[in-house]
Parts: sequence; structure tokens; C-alpha cells
Amino acid sequence: MKTFASFTYRLATASSNLRLVLALYLLFTFLGLVTNVVETWQQTQFSLQGIATHSRGAGEEGGETLAYPRSANELLLNSHFHLFMMSVTLLVLCHILYMTSAPDWLKKGLTWSVFVSALVEVGAPWLIRFV
Repeated sequence: MKTFASFTYRLATASSNLRLVLALYLLFTFLGLVTNVVETWQQTQFSLQGIATHSRGAGEEGGETLAYPRSANELLLNSHFHLFMMSVTLLVLCHILYMTSAPDWLKKGLTWSVFVSALVEVGAPWLIRFV
């Protein structure tokens, strides 16, 4: 950790073992994002109506219920899981970003934007369902 704390530490000077671990972490994170996009597409088709139906449920069509509204307990469980996992994932990703030679303003801007975006992503289903 002492090495990482240095302002002069850069990814380019990291050991090959550390670069391997970080590369594999980034690969797994990327695959996680891809599966998330596929799952979201299957549930919502990236449409406003699909998002509303997924969160609020849908009525009956031909005597068959199309979708049940998500309960507060389901949303709470989803929020719990996402808040913990997203914070750890974003911590590691931002840590990797801070090891690059990108400008400081870009690093800070991206850090704020990804954490705020994550909070919006966790809060949006609550707003869609109950507001």
C-alpha cells in the first residue's frame, strides 16, 4: 500500500504481476458489465415502457398477468447488493485510473461522475416504482 500512496507511482512502472492482476480484474469487470447490459436488454428492451413495466408491473392481457410490480423488499435487496458491490468495484477502477498519467482534473471528474451515476442507478428503480 505504501507504494500505491506515492504520487509518482504509475501503472507503467508496476510489476508484471500487478499488471496481470489488474488486467484480469478489468476483464472480469468488463464481462460483468456486458452480462448486465444483456440482462437489462432482456428485461426492458432499453425502452421507457420496458423500464416502467419491469419496475411497476403490468396489467392483465388475455387473463394472464404480464409482470408483477417490484416490492419494496426486492428493491431494498437490490439496492443493498449494488451499493456494496458498486462501491468496491468503483474504488478499484478509480484506483487504477489514479495510477495513470491522466490529468488530475479528469481523474477527479470521472471519480465524481461514476460515483454519482452509481447512486442514481441505485435510486432510479425506487423513483420509477413509487414516484
